[in-house]
Amino acid sequence: MIPRVSIAMASYNGSKYIVNQLQSFAAQRRLPDEVVVCDDRSTDGTFDLLQKFQKKAPFEVRLHQNDQNIGYSKNFAKALSLCSGDVIFISDQDDFWQPSKIEFILKVFENEPKTQLVVNDMVLTDTNLTPTPYTQLGNILAAGGKADEFYSGCCMALRRPLLDLATPFPENFFAHDNWINHLAVPLGVRSLISKPLQLYRRHDQNASNWMLSSPTGVSQFSRARAAGLGSAAEGWKDQIERYQITLERLASRTNVPGAHDDALQNLQFRIKNLDARLTLCAKSRVVRWHLVLALWLRGGYTDFAGWKSAVKDLIRP
Repeated sequence: MIPRVSIAMASYNGSKYIVNQLQSFAAQRRLPDEVVVCDDRSTDGTFDLLQKFQKKAPFEVRLHQNDQNIGYSKNFAKALSLCSGDVIFISDQDDFWQPSKIEFILKVFENEPKTQLVVNDMVLTDTNLTPTPYTQLGNILAAGGKADEFYSGCCMALRRPLLDLATPFPENFFAHDNWINHLAVPLGVRSLISKPLQLYRRHDQNASNWMLSSPTGVSQFSRARAAGLGSAAEGWKDQIERYQITLERLASRTNVPGAHDDALQNLQFRIKNLDARLTLCAKSRVVRWHLVLALWLRGGYTDFAGWKSAVKDLIRP
């Protein structure tokens, strides 16, 4: 069966760049069946540009303008909820897709029937879409990160069953793409594509200014310097809350794609390890070492940065 393809876009005051992104949709070798755009009360003519594109696009364009500004993440969640496709691509308003993007990712889904989420790499560019030698995934790995850390929504395409699992989007979760990734990774239904399939524009109005998206590159040293050795307790508490929300969603649903029981155990293991790090880092350094060693021996640092995280826990204030 030929899948119906949707593109979900959230727009807000993007008139400076949105036409480039829309044109890249129309230039796809495999056109989408629909583009769904939710505009968050733009005041710079963005919606007018969308209406002009709607009239000439070689596919259905469905436009929705919010009654009031609801924010970046909720706007994306709304756009996703309005899509009718079997495969849904998520798009920012200011990037540029390679003509092969949809075609390539559909082939991945065809070859990997169990995959529910595909994440492709992207080339980091300046405000004029001039490519740099750096990619998002390349930056993450160069900084000593793990591939699971790469979950930029604009690089995501997901099947309908995963979107159904993700809906409704939690009110108190970090972001729509973080939520989708939190579901897909423990279920074992995510596929990461190292091939860059789009240009990622960096400018002073980006909704996200993550250090690892820097078009000048990063290193393990620069990331460590930015993270510092201060308390990570609040971040760990937030992460525990997100894992618990994910655990509750998976436990409450039937017909979940992927390894359901394994996912529940994996999330419980991660929560246990974060709790252990909170406990040991509240102790003095003098007595902390044996707790770090015990956590290391039972594999408690495997979901973090391994020995590097263990060393940081030993020397944190």
